[in-house]
Amino acid sequence: MKVSIERIAGGEEEIIIRCKEITKEILALRYSLENRENRIEGIMTDGSSQVKLLELESIYYFESVDGVVFTYLEEGVCRIRESLQEILSYYEAEGVFRCSRTMVANIYKMEQLKSEPGGKILATLSNGERIMISRKYAGELRKRLKRRREKR
Repeated sequence: MKVSIERIAGGEEEIIIRCKEITKEILALRYSLENRENRIEGIMTDGSSQVKLLELESIYYFESVDGVVFTYLEEGVCRIRESLQEILSYYEAEGVFRCSRTMVANIYKMEQLKSEPGGKILATLSNGERIMISRKYAGELRKRLKRRREKR
């Protein structure tokens, strides 16, 4: 993929994406660019019911429990309105990855990966917490990491 930047003297800034096919990655990139100012709204579960506007960089992972999606941060846990599928479609291009049926993780918060029996991967996050990436999604993680290595 070729990336170009062109300076302009005036007028409105514009980003043009040229592609042979409109893929889900292209759509996620478009959403990300159009909604850079949007943050995820979460309600703290510590009893304060405080509403927080969350940056993706502060989120370790999202988990669905009994149909309710929670996001895990350094400072606690928030309940959010979005479904796991919505989170994936909005942020997949920014490093969000489905690691099980009920969990989506931020790849950039993973510090260590360890292969486990049965094709699973044990991921240690930067806060020391460990999450299991199921066999069904482990192959996709390996492919994404390989693509990143090849780009370097």
